[in-house]
Amino acid sequence: MSLFVVCILVTVVTRIKTGFLKSKLEHIVDTPSKKIPILPYWLPYLDHGPAFGWDFDGLLAKGRNSTKDGIFGLHMLGAQHYMVLMPSLTKQFFLQRPSVLSSDEFIFWIYDKYFGDGGASRRIAADDFHTVHRTLN
Repeated sequence: MSLFVVCILVTVVTRIKTGFLKSKLEHIVDTPSKKIPILPYWLPYLDHGPAFGWDFDGLLAKGRNSTKDGIFGLHMLGAQHYMVLMPSLTKQFFLQRPSVLSSDEFIFWIYDKYFGDGGASRRIAADDFHTVHRTLN
């Protein structure tokens, strides 16, 4: 019985804390110090994972309806993911080229992070790499 009460208490406290943080971030008007608000969630560590899997469209609609800035964040398994809703913000994001990965850099990152590549694909000549990549697609 006490484990159940602890679990309920943890979820309620997590929801209140994340709701408060989102509200606090949304009311900052100073642009340089403004941070992207993260939607509130119930479960620590899993965060938005269950809602993302259960009702992805509903989660995005909730985020869209809860923000006036055109951008919000989701937190899943220790990582933050940002959803940009306004075309002008998307354009502004992609104009910052140094901070955006090229498609090759993204592919190298995926190979290293998820397949344990260790940088081997980076050492392949660019033409050979593109041939291999197109063949795998």
